[in-house]
Amino acid sequence: MDEKFSSCERYMTSDIELSALIEHNRKGDFSISFTGAPTGTKVTYTMTCLNFELGTFLARSSFMLPENDSNRRQYLDKADKYFNSILILCLWHLMEPEQGKYNEEPYLSIWKWCHAHKKKTIALSVFYGWDGLDDCDPADAHLSYIQPWVRRLNAEQLEEAMKRRLQCILTLFDGKISNYILMNEVLGKESLEPGDYYSNILGFKTLEPYFRWAQAINPNANFYLNENSILEGDKTPHYIQMIRLLIEAGVEVGGIGIQGHFFGKRLPPSEEMWEKLDALSIFNLPIRITEFGIQAIDERQYAEDLYRFYRLCFAHPAVEGITRCFYWEPEMWPRGKELQVHYGWRQEAPLWRKNWSPTPAAEIYQHLVTDEWVTKGSGEIDAQRQLQFRGFFGTYQFDVGGSSYTVEFTHDKQSATVTLT
Repeated sequence: MDEKFSSCERYMTSDIELSALIEHNRKGDFSISFTGAPTGTKVTYTMTCLNFELGTFLARSSFMLPENDSNRRQYLDKADKYFNSILILCLWHLMEPEQGKYNEEPYLSIWKWCHAHKKKTIALSVFYGWDGLDDCDPADAHLSYIQPWVRRLNAEQLEEAMKRRLQCILTLFDGKISNYILMNEVLGKESLEPGDYYSNILGFKTLEPYFRWAQAINPNANFYLNENSILEGDKTPHYIQMIRLLIEAGVEVGGIGIQGHFFGKRLPPSEEMWEKLDALSIFNLPIRITEFGIQAIDERQYAEDLYRFYRLCFAHPAVEGITRCFYWEPEMWPRGKELQVHYGWRQEAPLWRKNWSPTPAAEIYQHLVTDEWVTKGSGEIDAQRQLQFRGFFGTYQFDVGGSSYTVEFTHDKQSATVTLT
């Protein structure tokens, strides 16, 4: 990245400056050579997939509906049209509620749909040791994601069960999913030591053993951390130090997950969020916003904040994608009136209402992914048998001479050759 774009001190929040960062970090000057085509041949090109993950959770409940159910059809149509990446929420307590009794089919169904529709996938999470002991996420404070049968295990039995869990999920998705969130929400309030249930029982002072177990089973997979209270909260310094200690211990951390739940009336200042992203980017690891959601009251305000957040993250070169925590009103977190009333938390704002009418935020989001961040056009092959154009990094379809060709352009690959058939 050029020096003029690398300093947070020079970063501003105006639309013009964000546009300049996006232009610099997310676009390239592409050259494609055509073999077997005469000069002057017309070529049309359309970006079919942006090289930035625009993701969402998919609810397993929707896959349990009949295939001809109208809500299921609408739900999957929106997922296919507006998202290129899917997070599969395969939590241990849902997949193995009773010891040895596995509930795998809903998650395989989601993956099969993703595969058929050419969506990238990431699994969250292999281990989630939330024990209701931390109040950083108040809506979760009385919940526990630890199965009763797991609670009855001693340390030795727990370690064996966790290794079986790893073997199960990594075997189930072997050759299907390469990115996993290994540990979710482990930082304690005052210490760099993990504060999750599993580490407390096992007496682990770092997350190193979990990574060693996982990488021994599947050395080709990428294992992410995931933490809350980073962009809104005060955990960023501890998170940085936890990652640094793992790397210094020789652990291969696959990426950095940042939860994007915002509980305030407005997003934090853009400069503050940018500075935290900058601080985490020192490791040169991919950064993903894994659970975006705002508990907004005003729909227009939410639309403005969504636009600001997406453009901010898209402008930052270290961020590889944003995953929404669902998008349809009945599926939004947190679900359940009792939970909402008890803690005074509203559901996070959706893109589409229960009747599938779009919110202002949906209109903004649709504009981003179908208009603002899309490159398409046409031109003629020049005397050097080339076509040159500037566009967003991504996958393109070229139509020339009655045939279609697919080419992907990235930061590291901005030229290609196509042989016409």
